[in-house]
Amino acid sequence: MKPRGFTLVELLISMTLLGIIGASGLTMWQRAQKNQALSESANQLESILINAHNFSRDFRQERAWGVESLDINSYALVSQNSTGEKKIEEEKTLISPIQFSETFDVFFDPGTGKLNGPATIVLQESNTRFATIKINEFGATSIEIK
Repeated sequence: MKPRGFTLVELLISMTLLGIIGASGLTMWQRAQKNQALSESANQLESILINAHNFSRDFRQERAWGVESLDINSYALVSQNSTGEKKIEEEKTLISPIQFSETFDVFFDPGTGKLNGPATIVLQESNTRFATIKINEFGATSIEIK
């Protein structure tokens, strides 16, 4: 009786199938990581916007509060006195590879927390997925991820 085992062709086919399955799984895992980074970055920015709105509404330190971009991947919680002098209170960096699509500057009126009009901030992940943070004139925020 001849000993049974796998032939070279069977082993090559099995290895090829495992490679294809592994590559597709890796691609899906990387996409999930980028989606998570986009979602987390949008939530962190929304949290800072809410803080700025609350600080401005409460007239904390008798200053206006807001959030502004420092470059394509960082932003800051900023306070502003009555003469227009700004002070960076806290800096944040977006999770790589997330970036802002354009610079922004959102300040809330001291005492009321209102904006002069609605504002929109767009975060992007390599031109394929976007998170849009909308702030209405009363300071309420919403996030939409596409």
